[in-house]
Amino acid sequence: MKNKKIIIYLIICIINVLFLLPGKAHAAKIVYLTSSNNSVETGKAIKYELRINTDTEKINAVQVKINFPTEILEGLQPEQSGSFCNRWIESSSTTV
Repeated sequence: MKNKKIIIYLIICIINVLFLLPGKAHAAKIVYLTSSNNSVETGKAIKYELRINTDTEKINAVQVKINFPTEILEGLQPEQSGSFCNRWIESSSTTV
């Protein structure tokens, strides 16, 4: 039950961050998280993919900031595999 609350809280934080981005920087029609793992256990890693559906609209830049409570979640390593922009990904060591 507590793990589900953590996931819901994380998703809400991500959605809130996306709405706070400036309107002119918004090109995405739909931004969502996907995961092949439906169960969450304390002490186990969870992998989510952040997906952007632009509905064939071309984009050349993406900025995403994910905030989460560090008391209950630990950010591990962001992965770039399978990304269309893997050459330009910068990750901040202060937040992950």
